[in-house]
Formats: sequence, structure tokens, C-alpha cells
Amino acid sequence: EGPMPQTRFVLRKAMELNLIPIVVINKIDRPNARPAEVLNEIYDLFIELGANDDQIDFPVIYTSARSGVSGFSAEDLEDDLEPLFSTILEHIPAPLVEYNAPLQLLVTNLNYDDYVGKIVVGLINRGKIEEGEIVSLIKQDKRKVLCKAIKLYLFEGLKRKEVKKAESGEIVAIAGISDANIGSYFSPSICLKITLGLDT
Repeated sequence: EGPMPQTRFVLRKAMELNLIPIVVINKIDRPNARPAEVLNEIYDLFIELGANDDQIDFPVIYTSARSGVSGFSAEDLEDDLEPLFSTILEHIPAPLVEYNAPLQLLVTNLNYDDYVGKIVVGLINRGKIEEGEIVSLIKQDKRKVLCKAIKLYLFEGLKRKEVKKAESGEIVAIAGISDANIGSYFSPSICLKITLGLDT
């Protein structure tokens, strides 16, 4: 399909922030795929938007997200998304995190598991969380609720791996917190106890 209208908008904003892009050409498995033409259209778009030398020297990954394949060439795809993930790790800087600060985690996604129920997903911006820890859930209407992180998971590729602890900079999935919604966030339980005047 080539660059979409939203691609132009997002790319312009990224260039204003002087970000260096990774170009992913998706849907490569379609019968009418035209990867070489699409790549030329992307170069034209970058030039039109005034990309600097660093920005126009972008890595290119070819994928079929639906089929779970990717590669550095449209003709040579691997049976997984490893080329995409390794390129992200190589070219995108790690997030700025505060390991020793109090917990701060914004819920950005929700999942459901037949065994453990609702699972909340988010990036830990500060601090850490441990399995079984009591934390404060601050809802969008500013109500605060104490809740327990029953199980924690980190992501390995497309799979979840159960862990005992997750730290700043990691995307974590937490089971056992049914009250959370997208936009809720977590902080240490002591914050809620102080607010309520409870003994710690």
C-alpha cells in the first residue's frame, strides 16, 4: 500500500524531534506486494520532509506480521520476528529509568487469561514491583485502591514468562488486579496508607 497519510504525520513529528527511524515494510506476503517500489516511495517521503543524513540512512526490515516472519531482504525472510526485534534493540536507545525511585507504572493494555483472569500491562517508569507485593492502584477518577500483584510476567518475543520481580524500563504484565483499566497507574502502597492515615 505504500506510506499511508498517518505515516507522513508521525514521520514529520519524529523528524522534528530528531529521531532516527527504523522502516518496517509489512504485508510482504501479499501476492501484489511491491517492496522495492514502496521503499522508493519511503525515500521520496523522507526527502520531501527534509530528512537529514542520519535519518535517511535508516535500517529496513521486511515483515508479514500476520505470519510472524521478518528479514533484512524481501526475498530472504526468517520464520520469526527476530530480525525486527534485534534491529530495535540495536538502534533504539533504552528508556531513561529510575531504578531506586518509588514505583510508577501506567497501565497501557489489558489482556485476559483463562487461568489467572484479567492481566494489566504497562511500562515501569520508576522503581520495581515484586510478586505478591501490595501496591496502590490510582484510577482515572483519582480513587486509590490497595491491591496485590498475584503474578508477574515479562515478555520474551510474543510469549509471557513468569517472574518474581520486574524493574524500571521493563514492560510487565500483572495478574490479580481486577480494578485496573487503561490509564490507571500504580504507586507504592505506602502512598495510599499515608493518604488514608494508616500505620505502615
